[in-house]
Amino acid sequence: MPQKRNPDVLGLLRAASGTAHACLDEWLMITAKLQSGYQRDLRRLKSPLFRAIDLAVDSVDIMAYLLQGMRFLPENIEFDEGIFATEEAYRLVSDEGIPFRVAYQQVAKRYSK
Repeated sequence: MPQKRNPDVLGLLRAASGTAHACLDEWLMITAKLQSGYQRDLRRLKSPLFRAIDLAVDSVDIMAYLLQGMRFLPENIEFDEGIFATEEAYRLVSDEGIPFRVAYQQVAKRYSK
């Protein structure tokens, strides 16, 4: 949204959860139709498992590093009208019937610094 100024790494971490869910889905799909007992198909479980573990470890390391250097200074925190930018864009879409992309661009112009 036009008012956001988040570090890029946080968006990448948010996307990592999708990859972790995909690993779980892959795991479940492989095991879904297996009979009891050992199946050679189980060899396919290793790849998504290790991918998910590596992703989790990397994500925790990144968050630990990020949180270690983070400080909040209450005197620097201010809320401006930009927190309602998304609501404004949706209002333009419903009231004026314009596409969201156009509404987003109009609202973004107002809050660009």
